[in-house]
Amino acid sequence: MENRVKKFQCPVCGYPELKVEPYSFGLGSTEFCQCCGFQFGVTDDDYKVSHEEWRKVWIARGCPWFSVGQDAPRDWDAYTQLRSVSNEE
Repeated sequence: MENRVKKFQCPVCGYPELKVEPYSFGLGSTEFCQCCGFQFGVTDDDYKVSHEEWRKVWIARGCPWFSVGQDAPRDWDAYTQLRSVSNEE
């Protein structure tokens, strides 16, 4: 079992492997979440889509893995991952 601390988690889908902190000093990192496709500081700030709105659409689409350059982790389960995310904004 892995004991590594998951430092950077997506606030939309709960994906725990972001490369950088999604927000710092009030600014989005512009990183895409490899899991749900939300781009921090762009999807929300430029396109005015909230975390909750994106999450609802992603779930309605069946929680597809976003990244074409990286496969989903082995034994990945979007619904288990979502349990770590608050639905409150």
